[in-house]
Amino acid sequence: MNESIGLVETIGLAISIYIADAMLKASNVHLVNQTTVDVALVTVVVRGDVSSVQAAVEIGEEIAKRANSFVSSKVIANPDTSTAKLASEITKSNTVGTHILSQNIKQTSSSKEKNTQTPLANPKLVESIDEKLDSPPIHINKSE
Repeated sequence: MNESIGLVETIGLAISIYIADAMLKASNVHLVNQTTVDVALVTVVVRGDVSSVQAAVEIGEEIAKRANSFVSSKVIANPDTSTAKLASEITKSNTVGTHILSQNIKQTSSSKEKNTQTPLANPKLVESIDEKLDSPPIHINKSE
């Protein structure tokens, strides 16, 4: 029996973890990986027989749409060996946004001042990421 690959792309890490959990519990599929791109774009990749993968992707898509975080989804039935390898080898270390974020977190962590904020709650860090990604600015409203 040939395995298929299913992909669900979302906005947000937390919802993607929730989606991955639901996909794994609802269908007989295995998690291949979870890839983060541009800080918030996350793709969950699963594998299994085509009907299980289709069911898992439908569940993941439904949850993502209810959370207003759905980007796209796809089922690849009987993928070529190279395609299957590509889907399993993509990791967050090859993505631009995560690399920039992790470097900035290291710089922030190595400074002597204590920072109890999350990385994205730091406006200077967000501006730095925006510049390096050449994306529209993200504005954070502080409510204290």
